[in-house]
Amino acid sequence: MSTLLEQIADLYAAEPVACGGMLADAAVELRCLSGTLAQVETPRLLPVANLLPAALATARSGPLAAIADAFVDHAATAHWRQNPNYTVDTIGAAFLDSYGYVELVGRGRPCASENLAVGFLLLGPGAHYPPHHHPAAEVYHVVSGVAQWGRGDEPPTAKPMGAAIYHPPNIRHETRALDQPLLALYCWRGDIGTAAQLA
Repeated sequence: MSTLLEQIADLYAAEPVACGGMLADAAVELRCLSGTLAQVETPRLLPVANLLPAALATARSGPLAAIADAFVDHAATAHWRQNPNYTVDTIGAAFLDSYGYVELVGRGRPCASENLAVGFLLLGPGAHYPPHHHPAAEVYHVVSGVAQWGRGDEPPTAKPMGAAIYHPPNIRHETRALDQPLLALYCWRGDIGTAAQLA
């Protein structure tokens, strides 16, 4: 875990001005947390976790290959989650089967933080994460796959592996994976206790 957090901190420290300036502070906090492990979570798999090996294999040809490789060790015992606001009634079974995330840092996570959340989102090929919003500022880094990312009234745009995508607080945004699984590193800063709501 410590190696993975250190590599993420290095990535964030290299982009201190971009993405609303939030990554520089996140890098400092991650370096302080990298030696701590507040709790060990019970492993939990979701259907989408079956796509992780394919996503990691693709990631090895991209600029964030080292982070993907470090995640492999943690992923074997990861606790996969879904937003509690997303149910079969609100978002559909097909999406839930193609969506999940692993959170490394946050409230009640293996590395505890009250205002920083860091983890990995995995979407299956063709999955559309519909417009949603949340009060925390957010930065995604595309680890594997290519997806279309839309923000506010901007038209969705395909972003390659290694790209950073910034969402200011409360802005509506959406993601659509293309023909491969999408693995994206995310960082939330600020109000991390309020889960995303569909727009």
